[in-house]
Amino acid sequence: MESLQKYDIRKISIFLEEHDIRPSQKRIMLMYYLMKYRNHPTIDDMFLALHDFIPTLSKTTVYNTMDMFVSHGVVKGLSIDDKQMRYDADISPHAHFLCNSCGRLFDVPIKENAISLLKSMSPEDMQTTEISIYYKGICRECKNKY
Repeated sequence: MESLQKYDIRKISIFLEEHDIRPSQKRIMLMYYLMKYRNHPTIDDMFLALHDFIPTLSKTTVYNTMDMFVSHGVVKGLSIDDKQMRYDADISPHAHFLCNSCGRLFDVPIKENAISLLKSMSPEDMQTTEISIYYKGICRECKNKY
């Protein structure tokens, strides 16, 4: 993983503070990883990627930090995979596609009118706070292998 520049540290610190999260080395590195790699990592993925840079990092710290990030709205928790939660720093409206062959998770853009349509279909007597759109199938790369 590339080293974090002073500019990146300051930018991420400000971002976290704007969302009422006290910046720490571990929180900054975890947010940096999510923003830079966009690979929808699991707790294990993040722990393995960052443990050499932060030897005191534990899986519990990664889990607790992701829980905090999700509750403060800076990260989305994705439960498309029945096995494990994945995380996404892109909180803009978009869908996800899970490849059943290679297991990769891709961002899929959706049109604003589709979002409006889905919101209009929400039950009238309930308050919708989130709409998730997940696709599952075979990605282009895996499809072309066969």
